[in-house]
Amino acid sequence: MLTLFEQKWVAEVRAALQEPLAETNRDFVQSFVGEDVSEAEAMSDKGLQFAFRLRDRYRGGYGLSLPDEQDWLLRPERIIDPAAQMGLLDDSICLAVMACQDPSPMLSLSAAIRLAPRAQHSSLVGELLRETAVETAHKEVRDCLEYGSEKGFEGHALQLMRKVADERFRDLRSACVRDLRELLRQLLDGAVDPQTFVMRFIALSEGNSIKVGVYESMVLTVLRSRTIQPLAKLTLLSNLARMPTSVRRQIAYLVRELSDDPSQKYLSDELASVVEQLRAQSAAAPKPAPTPQATDAPHAAGMRQTLREATGGRRPAIAEKVDRPSYSGPTIDQRLKELAIGDQSEAPQTGRGTASRSQQ
Repeated sequence: MLTLFEQKWVAEVRAALQEPLAETNRDFVQSFVGEDVSEAEAMSDKGLQFAFRLRDRYRGGYGLSLPDEQDWLLRPERIIDPAAQMGLLDDSICLAVMACQDPSPMLSLSAAIRLAPRAQHSSLVGELLRETAVETAHKEVRDCLEYGSEKGFEGHALQLMRKVADERFRDLRSACVRDLRELLRQLLDGAVDPQTFVMRFIALSEGNSIKVGVYESMVLTVLRSRTIQPLAKLTLLSNLARMPTSVRRQIAYLVRELSDDPSQKYLSDELASVVEQLRAQSAAAPKPAPTPQATDAPHAAGMRQTLREATGGRRPAIAEKVDRPSYSGPTIDQRLKELAIGDQSEAPQTGRGTASRSQQ
């Protein structure tokens, strides 16, 4: 059975999203980078400290596909939107850590796309992006950043990267919903055991940030069904903490309705038990580990060493833990090449037309 989600990490990320990144103290980060750092690089001491904290959580098996009040706390659309406030997570090194190690290919790709435009104004960020392409555990991120680096991260290349990323988000979500429906059908047919169903259901939903309405509908369908084994329902309820609050609320309403049915009373008992466990876990949660101090920083480390320090090195096993949807479309690399070829084919046509008019 999956363990309950650690609520303290959700609160910590929420606090980091609300803390402004603007800061004048950059002694800590400069000693890691080995260069002077300005506001253009969007790096700060607090941001680097949170990047180390994020690295530790990734090592512990946690990502940033976290539940919030109404939705997932972080969606790729929010990360990729330059106008969205991201707090400490907007630090350039923190975004690089996300692009390297976040278990979700959607969140890692969106972090890379958010970071890429800064290379236009900072050679230091350009170097960071090139090292991120080397260290990342995700091929999607590597393909995008290698293309951007080849084009010098110029405006048109950034537009294509953003377009391809948006396409990939839609494609992955569509594939995810198809997989979830097929998974539910297999559960109803008895073709998959309850615990495997719940593990895959949660992994697919979180990793691909599916719409909460779809997520909620499928959860309630499982709980209402009289043909699904009780073990599937109990296992789903035991993961209540990994669901957005709005979904938890609907589950509570439904379980209250079903409690009048003696055959469904076990759901009410399990829900009460899970809620009590969550309260006890919240009260006994350990304090966050201290962030690294400036004395820990190596002298003039350089960007590659900085990124390795912050990410713990390349860790492809993290990406392998993600239950990816059965997407069978073109790769990021293929799609970027298709768009680039389309641009090249349009340019000569315009030139030929101009030449023929001049000859007339």
